[in-house]
Formats: sequence, C-alpha cells, structure tokens
Amino acid sequence: MRLCIYMKPLTDRDLGWLEGIIDGEGCLGLYKNKRNDRPSGRGFVWVTALQIGSTDLKIVNRVRELLGTGGITLNRRPKEQNARVLYLFRAGSGCLRELHPVLHLTSKQLQRDLLIEACKLVAEHKAGLWHLGGKRTHDGRLEEIHTEMKRLNHRGLPEHSNTREE
Repeated sequence: MRLCIYMKPLTDRDLGWLEGIIDGEGCLGLYKNKRNDRPSGRGFVWVTALQIGSTDLKIVNRVRELLGTGGITLNRRPKEQNARVLYLFRAGSGCLRELHPVLHLTSKQLQRDLLIEACKLVAEHKAGLWHLGGKRTHDGRLEEIHTEMKRLNHRGLPEHSNTREE
C-alpha cells in the first residue's frame, strides 16, 4: 500500500514504523487554545495535533521526513538534574486528516477514532460551516471529545486497567 501525504509516498513498512512510534512515543491531542487576535482577548480556537517526543533527534527527523510536514522543537528540562534533551515533533490537522484514517494503532486506537471526528468538526469550524443562528454548534461535542482525550492521554495506569495480580 502506498499513501501520499504532503507529496511523500509511504510504503507499508514506513506506515508500520510510524504506527509503532505514534503508539509508543506519540500523543494525539485536541486542544482549546486562547485566541490572541481579538482586542478583548476573549475567545478560543480548537486545534488538533500529533506530537512525538524522543531524546533521539534521528527518530523525530525521520517522522518529519516521512510525513513531509511538521516542526521540531527542543525541550530542555532544566529543573531536572541530569535531564536529557527532548526533541518534540508536532504536526497539525492537515496532516492528521490524511494520516489518521489509515493508521492501525494498538494503545491509542480510541484517541485516533475520537481525533478523526474532532478533525472533521474543527475543519467545519474553520470553514465557517458551524454558523447556525450565530452559534458554534460543535463546541459541545468538541468539549466532550476534549475531556475524553485528556482522560485517555493521562499518564500512568488508569484505575480500571489490568495489572498483574499477585
């Protein structure tokens, strides 16, 4: 199978590698960001993103090369003694709309499914299709997805997870 994302063809091997990296080191997120372009400072925008963090720059560079988009930032954790540098790759909704439907994830499958829906709703917001009577009709559902994504992305073992019985 070949997939073309931002002009970069992906082989089955490349796609499988990306799925493993996203499952292991990635975060699929829906964020509510404050708008800075309004004089009153009120309002927000919904943003979807894929983030992958690694202490190995080669890993995040390969992700960026395969997807043909996204940015890499350096995150030094100065408060932690002997902390290693963390490289953070981030790609937005354009990449996600093309990539998510073909991903087959293991641990982040629920996040993927929710984010597919969120990407569609966010695209409708940006296109102005949410205006019905002057209201942002998708905000309620996006809030629900946002809450569920935060719960699913919570670090550590959830209360209902299977743990080894002794």
